[in-house]
Amino acid sequence: MRWEPKSVTSVKLGLMANFAGTGWAALMQIVCIPLYIKFMGIEAYGLIGFYLVLQAMLQVWIWG
Repeated sequence: MRWEPKSVTSVKLGLMANFAGTGWAALMQIVCIPLYIKFMGIEAYGLIGFYLVLQAMLQVWIWG
């Protein structure tokens, strides 16, 4: 079997699909923030945010 490079249009289409999927995920996270606050309350949402930031910082410190 012989390897053939992908066409430029195929790569562009894949790149656009990747950006669209990432953008959609980011948009949904932003849209859902008011729902999270409504169901959990602002204090619980703030605590979850604090612990997520703490976890991310610890991962950076541990793995360097």
